[in-house]
Amino acid sequence: MKNLVQQYYAIMEEKVSTPIFTKLWMALKLNLGSSYLDVKLERLCKTKRKQLLSLVPHYITVEKPSILSIQLTNTKIEELREVITTSGLKLLKLVRIPINMREQELAIPPNIMRDLF
Repeated sequence: MKNLVQQYYAIMEEKVSTPIFTKLWMALKLNLGSSYLDVKLERLCKTKRKQLLSLVPHYITVEKPSILSIQLTNTKIEELREVITTSGLKLLKLVRIPINMREQELAIPPNIMRDLF
């Protein structure tokens, strides 16, 4: 079976501090076998950030949400969601980007994004 890398964006309610990020990374490594390079706080272009944040329902008001970029191989979305929530972070949305769009530098059209949570 081919190992497919999936690109996820986790939109968090609060700013992710270094200790919380380290705790999350360790939980991902322990439970899913991910490496440090697979998880990062990403500085997104304004367009992509706006598109991702538009998936959060309007009735949820968040001051400074953080967006984590997570790349994992053959991972189930339920496992990823469980690890994120047990690490002490409040997850607003978990979005999977289709494989054929993950390396594209341009903004990803909202109709292609897969809103999973």
